[in-house]
Amino acid sequence: MRTIQIDNRKVIAPNATLLGSATRTIKAGTFFIWNDAGQLRQCRSLGRIASCDSDGDDCAGYVLAMVLHASATLAFERWVNPAEIVEAYADSPAALAAFFFAPTLPYDAQTMRRLMEYGTTTNRYVSHAAATVEMFAKRGETGEIVNP
Repeated sequence: MRTIQIDNRKVIAPNATLLGSATRTIKAGTFFIWNDAGQLRQCRSLGRIASCDSDGDDCAGYVLAMVLHASATLAFERWVNPAEIVEAYADSPAALAAFFFAPTLPYDAQTMRRLMEYGTTTNRYVSHAAATVEMFAKRGETGEIVNP
């Protein structure tokens, strides 16, 4: 294993989008999307690589990342060039991840479709899903989607 020194200095991701609540500032804990040779990977920053041994490329200034495998069954370490980060968010997608990865989904397929159409299945609003379903019921909506 290569030896590295890690610090918590911020890293600027020059190619990251600034749309919505996105940021270009990466620090320990930041959730970001890394373009790994055309494959987008979900990552969490563990800090900035301040220095590394001489067994290859100099990766000082890279982001030490915990990368989620596409199957979401494991995570692994990668050293990410900040120029390859395409999105970053100060808040992790914890609320939506907990909803998405729950042992069972709380609603039937039609209700889930309705929640997605309504925009409730976002990290920001998923905590309102029960209230939204209750609103649908009060309105007498069946959950059918007219224009899927």
